[in-house]
Amino acid sequence: MDGFETRPYGTVDTVFLSSHAAPHGFAISSVYRQIVATGPEWVPSQRISHGIDTLPLSEGAALFVSTLPNHHKEPFNRMLVAQAAYGGLVLLTPDPFIRAYPVKVEW
Repeated sequence: MDGFETRPYGTVDTVFLSSHAAPHGFAISSVYRQIVATGPEWVPSQRISHGIDTLPLSEGAALFVSTLPNHHKEPFNRMLVAQAAYGGLVLLTPDPFIRAYPVKVEW
């Protein structure tokens, strides 16, 4: 991975919601209407009630994105790939472009 050492997060069964990508994903989905209707506290309350941890954007993951090939033009998705690859995580997405990256994908 071009000089970057991965930094595993959590345990095998930990589920994360990326802190930087959540607003982007919500803005293009029906979840956005729920946030607008109930207020911004709805996201953390739902995340906590479902046992999902926040995945902050680390400096290492942010720098790792520069090593990725340009398969995907969307910067938010490239950052998700970098977080997953850098952290040794499985990325849950239906996006077919992400499968071209060196990261485990499930959906």
